Amino acid sequence: MPYPVPGFCQDCAKCVEACPLKAIRML
Repeated sequence: MPYPVPGFCQDCAKCVEACPLKAIRML
């Protein structure tokens, strides 16, 4: 399911494409 806010994802592991690289690095 698409997230309401593009580029934002609470679980980067499940949707890396929708998660900003900066957010992935912060995890």
